[in-house]
Amino acid sequence: MDKMKKIIDYIKQISNSNCLISATKIDTKNSFSWCDIEDYLISEHPDAILLDSQEKAITQTNRYSIIGFNVAFCVYTKYNSDGTYTSYVEDADNNAVIIDDALEYLSETTKSLKNEFYKDTLDDLPFYCGFMGMISYDYQCHLPKNKVLLPDVNNRIGHPVLMFRFCTNSIIRDLKDNSIYLTGFNTNDLSEDFIFKLKNHIHQKSNADKKQQAENKNSTKEFKSNISYKQYISDLNNVHNAIYKGDVYQINYTARYSTDYSNDPIDLYRRLRKVNPAPYAAFFKCNFSYVVSSSPELFIKVQDRGILTKPIKGTIKKTDDKNQNEELINILKNSKKDKSELLMIVDLERNDFSKICKSGSVKVTKLFEIEEYPTLYHLVSQVEGQLEDTISFADIIKATFPGGSITGAPKLSAINHIRQLEHSPRELYTGSIGYIDISENMQFNIVIRTVIVSDGKAYISAGGGIVWDSDPDSEYSESLLKARVFKAVLCS
Repeated sequence: MDKMKKIIDYIKQISNSNCLISATKIDTKNSFSWCDIEDYLISEHPDAILLDSQEKAITQTNRYSIIGFNVAFCVYTKYNSDGTYTSYVEDADNNAVIIDDALEYLSETTKSLKNEFYKDTLDDLPFYCGFMGMISYDYQCHLPKNKVLLPDVNNRIGHPVLMFRFCTNSIIRDLKDNSIYLTGFNTNDLSEDFIFKLKNHIHQKSNADKKQQAENKNSTKEFKSNISYKQYISDLNNVHNAIYKGDVYQINYTARYSTDYSNDPIDLYRRLRKVNPAPYAAFFKCNFSYVVSSSPELFIKVQDRGILTKPIKGTIKKTDDKNQNEELINILKNSKKDKSELLMIVDLERNDFSKICKSGSVKVTKLFEIEEYPTLYHLVSQVEGQLEDTISFADIIKATFPGGSITGAPKLSAINHIRQLEHSPRELYTGSIGYIDISENMQFNIVIRTVIVSDGKAYISAGGGIVWDSDPDSEYSESLLKARVFKAVLCS
């Protein structure tokens, strides 16, 4: 209670006691663009978090781009040398206090701040203020339901296991009509100051950008995998043995790639956005690393107590030939292997949702649909349900994390086999990035198609689901296909 009172008092202080949460529409008048806003916030607010969407087919799950900023405090979890972990809450002055359970703290804090500040009169925007951040895949080892092996603390990039910043304000772009809103605390007073600083930033940056463009030149670099082709085939044979023995039906197996990278990570994000626009992308700095994500996959969305997930299984390359693409789509639609794999994950997600949703509310609302991306086609399904009244953010994560599409089935057995098979800890890869609004609505992606830039290196991971019918050479080719777009952006 004492910690919560300090947080509430601090928010009142930084909002000049104007604690009403609101949204103010920003009139751009053609004097600045969304990219200008993005550049300003990322440059001037190092702890800002961009959750971005560039998908042409707009839905309720990918309609908005959000940048959270003006951080009041941060919740994070980090590993100790023995594989155990410690969670902290840290205020704006970098004073940190140990907490017992980060997920429960996030849930309880959101509920307390909702009771203190939130009003049901707000417009229908997805985020006003609240937590934005990430949960690493490795966090699943510490969830109460999981009796799994601890992650390897060696060979790590060094990200926190969990990190969430409480953003008192955000800028939101509605892709439907390109309108832009300033949301959160004290927006009427902040909007004029925000526009003044933004225009000043644009003026100061224009000449510097021209010089930087002349200086930023990538040279061809080596793109290294942490495993050889021979090792990949050997590991997939071990997966087949586990399936043969009945330990699992499916395992999602991944490899890590790395290359030297010394340019500005935001330039990498913008290049990636051009060649691989994605509905659940993200960019932010985390300690001394940068997260550059172009994820196509939604983990969960919660809106007014309704929850949905959209697992992806099945990938096929896209060409420049329209007729050939139609043939490729038909191949993917009729692939027994991919449909079988996706059906297993749909059943797994239905089972996870049944633990937190009202009886009879869990439904498969889409099955075996094709989604198109710039270089790929994916096979996608959708599961929905209505949450029980008492279910919190912590309950949702403890029941469903990590997403079944990136583990395999049964989930716990697959996770343990992944720990034994893979040659680097996944860390953030196949974890989740997203937000928890003060209203308790939330949305999280699955962290795939993602680069981590750290200490002069860029790291990505790629892989796929392995079932009994999987051909090792085909799976190896598919993993290279998923990594190819990053190789093109990073190494040329």
